[in-house]
Amino acid sequence: NILFSYLNAKKMGRDYDIRKQVYEQVPGMTMNDLVRFHEENFKNKKFNYTIIADDEVLPIEEIEKLGPVKRLSLEEIFGY
Repeated sequence: NILFSYLNAKKMGRDYDIRKQVYEQVPGMTMNDLVRFHEENFKNKKFNYTIIADDEVLPIEEIEKLGPVKRLSLEEIFGY
């Protein structure tokens, strides 16, 4: 896991472990900070959801309430 953390940091142009910065800053955060972060980074952006479930367990009608649904075959998902 250490190697993957290092490689991900390199991909993002960092030469340090960002978890230290997060650990130091989180205790001082307020709800307003979280709301502002959400508005700057997530609000009004489109999202795609992937749901893997049995039709008998999770009725498709319930999922369609969230938006358009595209059903994929096992071959499309796993390539075989």
